[in-house]
Amino acid sequence: MITPNPASSSATLRFNSDRSSLVSIRMTNSIGAPVWSRQYKASEGPNTVPIDQLQLLPTGMYILQLNDGEKTSAMKIFIRH
Repeated sequence: MITPNPASSSATLRFNSDRSSLVSIRMTNSIGAPVWSRQYKASEGPNTVPIDQLQLLPTGMYILQLNDGEKTSAMKIFIRH
């Protein structure tokens, strides 16, 4: 889950992990070009990742993808200024 959504300058990604692992987090714009990425060491259970500097991105819809090496999940994030 991403909150707030829509976001303007920062947001928080919350997700649960089945195990401790290195998670690749990537945000792409509407044409699939990467605009933000981060590696995060997730622990088993609930995790919280800040997403900042969103004010540098144009208003629009973006896709946030999480990949833990076994599975990938995706969600939409809207940026509005």
